[in-house]
Amino acid sequence: MPTTQIRGRIVHVPGPWGASVPVRGLTVKAYDIDAGDPDDLIWQGTTDSNGDFGGQSSEWKDRIRIPRPFPLPPAMVENPTDLLLLRLEISDGSTTIPYTPFLSNSPIPVVWPVPPAPCVLVNGEVCNSPVDVKQKVIARTQQRSGITIELSGPVAAYLWSIRLRGTELKQALEAARPDLTGFINPWGADDVAALVVAIAILCFAVGVSTFVVCVGIAIIIMVAKNYRFDDISFEGNPATGTAKITIRSSPT
Repeated sequence: MPTTQIRGRIVHVPGPWGASVPVRGLTVKAYDIDAGDPDDLIWQGTTDSNGDFGGQSSEWKDRIRIPRPFPLPPAMVENPTDLLLLRLEISDGSTTIPYTPFLSNSPIPVVWPVPPAPCVLVNGEVCNSPVDVKQKVIARTQQRSGITIELSGPVAAYLWSIRLRGTELKQALEAARPDLTGFINPWGADDVAALVVAIAILCFAVGVSTFVVCVGIAIIIMVAKNYRFDDISFEGNPATGTAKITIRSSPT
């Protein structure tokens, strides 16, 4: 009874969030391709937190009927021409994508052609839409409470450039958008770094992500409401998909 080990890894399409960000919770089905016959489902499972999947397959080799002299009944034997050729079907519940052929245990991961979901938290609460970011920030500025914005995934990766501070950030902005030089200079990036950070977010966000744009708008709202920025911390690395930015602020 020939079986085989099915093993692989699934990652998001490469982007600013990294080249090998794993995809968790996808349903994976492995089929043995049979010429002229329906393909056989020989394994099914889900990806773990590292994007890995795998396990022992069921029997994959087809059997054929061999006639024998009467009164012996025909014999069922393994088909010597049946070779193992795998294909996958990967699904997130709404989208199913086939991958043919699939080489089990290959060091090259399977690419899921969808970016990782953006993750933005305001004071620990998940923002389910870009507009939700702005609304949560406005509500807290009205209460004059401290605000902590946590960014991870593609949002943090896109905004990684705000790790520059003061004059460095101002120079980076002027190099990227010379048309904004006259607007940035009067504010003095060294003295009002928070405003420059907000401008930087919008400059780098155009055409990228509505989540990113709304984070920039939220920061500008905080500046307009006389919030000071106590700390901006950076963790991880966009290249590995572990980027995280935490912005802490409080009312003056």
